[in-house]
Amino acid sequence: NNNRDKLLSHIGEYQKQVQDVASNFHDRDHSLGQSIRSKSTHSNSISVQGTYTYKLEDSPYMELRMKIK
Repeated sequence: NNNRDKLLSHIGEYQKQVQDVASNFHDRDHSLGQSIRSKSTHSNSISVQGTYTYKLEDSPYMELRMKIK
């Protein structure tokens, strides 16, 4: 099923994105703490994975079984 594959891919990417953000927060916190202790300046660079938007196909199941109109 194409929608299922897209959804599973999106969930996997989202999981990686959340883990990367958590790791970046941890690293940033540690780096800021070191800068405060040493009274030095801190680099402002931080990067996280962007989000890709998936277009799912219309599903008759959604309207029929879940009564979505």
